[in-house]
Amino acid sequence: MGADEPFRNLSRIGGAPTQVSDVQPPDDAFLIQIDFRGIPKDQSENPPLLRLLESHGAPADGLLQVFHTTTGDSRTDPGVPGGGATLRYLSEASLARRLPVDMDAECAVYPPSRTSVSCGLGFRNGPISTDRSAETVVDLQRIADIGARGGCHTVQYESATDPFSATELPVTRLFGMQSYDFDLPDEDVDLLHRELPLAADNHHVLLLNITGDHSFDTVFGDGGRLEIWIRDTDLRAARFDSIVSFIRST
Repeated sequence: MGADEPFRNLSRIGGAPTQVSDVQPPDDAFLIQIDFRGIPKDQSENPPLLRLLESHGAPADGLLQVFHTTTGDSRTDPGVPGGGATLRYLSEASLARRLPVDMDAECAVYPPSRTSVSCGLGFRNGPISTDRSAETVVDLQRIADIGARGGCHTVQYESATDPFSATELPVTRLFGMQSYDFDLPDEDVDLLHRELPLAADNHHVLLLNITGDHSFDTVFGDGGRLEIWIRDTDLRAARFDSIVSFIRST
C-alpha cells in the first residue's frame, strides 16, 4: 500500500475489475472483487471479523476477483474447469502495477456498486423442522442481512411501491454456511470429492456465496446464488486455481 492510499478499498461488485500491466483478465463477466488489505485488521475495529478471516486462513492482503460465464443451470458449465467460475488472485506486488480502470473492458457487464465487508450471522433449519421454524429462519436471516449492511435497508426495498410486498435482498457471503433454502445434495458432494480430492487433514470450504439478485440481474435464476467451493489447504496457500461452483435457484 503506497503512501498515497492509506485507506485503500478496491472491493466492489460489478463494473470493471482492477487490472495490472502483465495479467490479462478472463473474457467472462466480472462479478466481484475483495480487497483483503482494505479490510480493517485492527482488533478494536471488528474482532469477530478478524477472527473469522484468520481462522479460515484468508490472505492478509492482495485482491481476489471472481469471473463467471453466466450460462448454464445447476453447474454453470459442467465441462469447464471450476464449473464456469474463475478466480484470479492479484498479489500486493502485482497491484503495484495497477492500470487505470477500463470501463469498456469486455468483462465489464454489470453496473458497479460499492461494497463493504462485515461480520454477520447465518441461519439454517436443524434436522427436524416445522413450518414455524422455517419461517423463523427466514425472518432471522433477513434481520441479519440488514445488520450486515450496517442496519440499513437497500434502495430497492425503500423504493418499493407496496410496503407489504417489499422484500429485503440477501447479501453476498464470504465463508459461512449455505443459504437456508439450499442444500448440498449427494451428487454435488460426489462432484466436490472428484474434482477437489482431499487428504486426511483437509476439508472443503464454501469460499463465496454470491447472490444474483439486483446486482447481476437475477442471472443465476429466481432467488439464485453462485456457490464457490475450495479446499482448505488451497485457501491457506492463496491458491485459487482449483475450485468447484454450483448455481442454486429457487
